[in-house]
Amino acid sequence: MIRLALLAVVLAGCTVTKILVRDTPGTPIPQADVYINGSRAGATDSTGNLAVAMNGGDHLFARKLMYEHPSYRPNHGAGQGWVIRAYQTSLVVQNDGSRSDVVANGPSAAPTLVLAPTNALIGLHFVVSLYWDATQEELDALRDRFVLASEYLYNLTDGQFVIEQVELADDGQLWDSAEFQFHVDNTLRPFTTWTGGYLGSVGLQSPIIRMAPFSDNMYASRSPNTIIHEFGHLGFGLQDEYIGFGAGPHFCTQAVHDNVSPAFKVDAPQASCAMDHQGYTSKLCSNQTANPHHGGTYQFGSCWDTIRNGAYQDPAGPPGRWTLQTPDTRGAIPSTLPAIPAALRPVINVTNRVLHDLCKPFKFTHPQGAAMYGSTIWLRPSFWGGDFILGQLDTGGALDVRGAHLGDTITTPNSYVQVDATMCTVTN
Repeated sequence: MIRLALLAVVLAGCTVTKILVRDTPGTPIPQADVYINGSRAGATDSTGNLAVAMNGGDHLFARKLMYEHPSYRPNHGAGQGWVIRAYQTSLVVQNDGSRSDVVANGPSAAPTLVLAPTNALIGLHFVVSLYWDATQEELDALRDRFVLASEYLYNLTDGQFVIEQVELADDGQLWDSAEFQFHVDNTLRPFTTWTGGYLGSVGLQSPIIRMAPFSDNMYASRSPNTIIHEFGHLGFGLQDEYIGFGAGPHFCTQAVHDNVSPAFKVDAPQASCAMDHQGYTSKLCSNQTANPHHGGTYQFGSCWDTIRNGAYQDPAGPPGRWTLQTPDTRGAIPSTLPAIPAALRPVINVTNRVLHDLCKPFKFTHPQGAAMYGSTIWLRPSFWGGDFILGQLDTGGALDVRGAHLGDTITTPNSYVQVDATMCTVTN
């Protein structure tokens, strides 16, 4: 079938050529995946070649899976599933943040793609569960948030980590398998139950990240950057850098604290304090002399030292099938990277269990209004699951209600209000 397809291309007037994938010493690499303009074109044969039709200006990229780490949680794929995949790639991230793509010179050119251990890529696999019955719009919004989170992570790690795959479900499906558990509660501050534990359980615990994705509170629960800050705890074993020992001040680099050095100040491309405040920095701290880690926070050493010397080393030992680069090994903090190549965008599988009479999110106002400010409000479903916290009433005695159905009960400190058609616009 492949030969017939190639013959059809030739007869149509296109030129078929061979792309060679090799390692740095020059050895051809079989079973490397080749991508053209972000779409997978196929895998190389035993000689490291792949015959394809292409045009001048096409962007070419190759990667080879070197290692897959199994998951100790269920629902991470067939068999035992996986949490990380480590690749060698042909993409080179330069010290200034630019990326060296291979571009085809013409349809008859025979390009070579070189894989190297220093062009490492780590793909992450998350299971994400929402406690409530979510609308499709809510699931779509959260899916888009993880796409943006992967962009932030890619730039944060200088092109070495991405979110490769996400399983996203509502109604508490996959709850006990999830790294991320999302609640409606508008008072919930994002937090991680343990530092570390993504690749393996900590004692009898299965550490998790808890978030309230649609809250507009001061903790920026719905920010894609916050997803990655919390993964910094769970996945990288990093501590917060806005708190520490003694009187302080507590901050991760002097340059961000002073906010005067153009390249390293707040909101600058090389501001390196994501475990301090992910909202205005986009890099991780290192010991790079131009912008070094500042002591005195709960993060004892630099973030990059913790990551590079931690769980993401090749378990086969040195010299290693892949090697993470840091600003220290590079001698520079890369600036903002281009967007993630299309080939590396996350695959997000959404499971929306459809239950009857689900309401669109609506605003509930307590009958006593502002007098009930700060009261905790619950939702009692009429036909599934258990009660869950919606959050606290605002200064006007109101809050957003998500996951409600006709017939459910909104429970307040001194009343019970049944959800009816005056509140609920049914989505299904």
